Amino acid sequence: MITLITGGIKSGKSAYALQLAGQVEGRPLKKGAFIATADRDDVSMKPKIAAHQKERQGLPLETIEEKIEIAEKINNLDSTIEIILIDCLTLWMGNLMYHLEDKKIRDEKTDQLIETLAHKKIPAIVITNEVGLGIIPENKLARQYQDELGLLNSKMARAAGAVFLMVSSIPVKIK
Repeated sequence: MITLITGGIKSGKSAYALQLAGQVEGRPLKKGAFIATADRDDVSMKPKIAAHQKERQGLPLETIEEKIEIAEKINNLDSTIEIILIDCLTLWMGNLMYHLEDKKIRDEKTDQLIETLAHKKIPAIVITNEVGLGIIPENKLARQYQDELGLLNSKMARAAGAVFLMVSSIPVKIK
């Protein structure tokens, strides 16, 4: 089952995802996979990465850093993984747009991820940002990003068994 957690920046998405990931079927997590999509080479991301690493301390999560091939990493997980946590689709879409010019290939990657999660026997928690609640960006690339992430979020929400919108660190179940 896929659980999608969406919301604005600093709305508590990651903290809530970690809270959910800490329990699997009513018992403490033994081993999970944390798939980080942030670009470690991006200097502006270093403080955020460090903060998220600190948040995860104490949880048995194996960190897997991947900017593009998330589905492949999921398919290669060992059988002892009890939960998958992906943080986040927002950065992943930026990576796809930066590294893959062809929209058709980006669409294939997003469909492949959703299909992989839907068919995997491991519960997954997926984090994303809701970017469609603000103003329409002035530049073409930002509008394209907003549209592509919005479509990915919609597809993931349809595939998910549960969807939460984080509002001021309060999870609101919308599906």
